[in-house]
Amino acid sequence: MEWAVVLFILAFVIRIFLVTQIATRSIIGNIISLEISKNFDFAFGLPLPLPVIYIVTIAVLGLTSWYFVLSLPFTASEHLLACGFGLILGGGTANFFERVTHGFVTDYVRISLGGLSGTWNVPDIGIVVGMILWIIAARKENINMYQTSHTVET
Repeated sequence: MEWAVVLFILAFVIRIFLVTQIATRSIIGNIISLEISKNFDFAFGLPLPLPVIYIVTIAVLGLTSWYFVLSLPFTASEHLLACGFGLILGGGTANFFERVTHGFVTDYVRISLGGLSGTWNVPDIGIVVGMILWIIAARKENINMYQTSHTVET
């Protein structure tokens, strides 16, 4: 759960610094750059009215929390699951808080790779990494359950 707090605080410190101090700047050639952009849309550029975004965000954060609580007590993959949950919750809460206070989310990391490009922020990256960790944790748990159920007693 501490990952949620760390990501939430980090998101606002970085946002304040970038919005006030940084102009567009290349980090890795044309692949990664810093570029301030106001994002009025939902995830992946989905244009939704602001009240719908609020409802969907609260529902997703609630369902994520409910799934996490149902996963207690943890299994062998507890650290991945807890870290993933913290990143998803922290990122979702940070974006939700910023959207409520400003009416938009500030994105600032532009990634262009193979003709695809998008502008992200630290909470977005935390959410994606958290989801990847959840998938890895679920896969580990499925492998452990499969191995346990197919163990032959001799």
